[in-house]
Amino acid sequence: MRFIEDIRKDRIKISQMETRKEKLLFIWDYYKFVIIAVVCILLIGGISVGQALRAKDVAMYVVTLNSDYSINEVDETVFMDGLVKEGYEPGDKVVDVNDFMSLGGMFTEEEDISTMQVLTALFTISDLDVFVADEEYFAKYVEDDGYADLSKLIDGDILNSQKLYKHVNSDGVEVVDGIYLEPGSMLHKAGYYHDEVLIGACASGNNLEEAILFIKSLID
Repeated sequence: MRFIEDIRKDRIKISQMETRKEKLLFIWDYYKFVIIAVVCILLIGGISVGQALRAKDVAMYVVTLNSDYSINEVDETVFMDGLVKEGYEPGDKVVDVNDFMSLGGMFTEEEDISTMQVLTALFTISDLDVFVADEEYFAKYVEDDGYADLSKLIDGDILNSQKLYKHVNSDGVEVVDGIYLEPGSMLHKAGYYHDEVLIGACASGNNLEEAILFIKSLID
């Protein structure tokens, strides 16, 4: 085959080179696209395997945006306690909580853009199940159908007793994206917030059932 013959010729050329630098430059010049492709495949494979292994031990992924974690001692057990309250059997699983992501305030525009990009990626790659934020930032993921329609997942009698965040989608259908949590909720008592926030379940999340169970635990 032509490819094998080329490799043999290249090996001869490399063996005739005197310095290591010459050999490396030759390999890079002629095989850089192959090297880059292999590295990309390995990176993607590594990320996929890492996510798969991590997913086996995680009940759900949560982001509490602009939380009070830096000024309060937050009680992270509130998430698993909420699931157990609704009958969930955790076994060895844990809840993965990201409580340090922040937007606005003292952060620069560049830092905010970077954080928004990370959040968008989390919504897109199904690495987010529950999102909690104030209305300004919660609303940024509504138009792209970022949230599961809670009206289809939670009993209407329970849901309608809550203050709801809704929007009308492109099909003209009203969607319930989130529920307002007032001071005094389980999350507030756990130290995560002091003002009103919204909570929603990510539509693309891999643990939607657990996300809904947790949301229900806050409003039952």
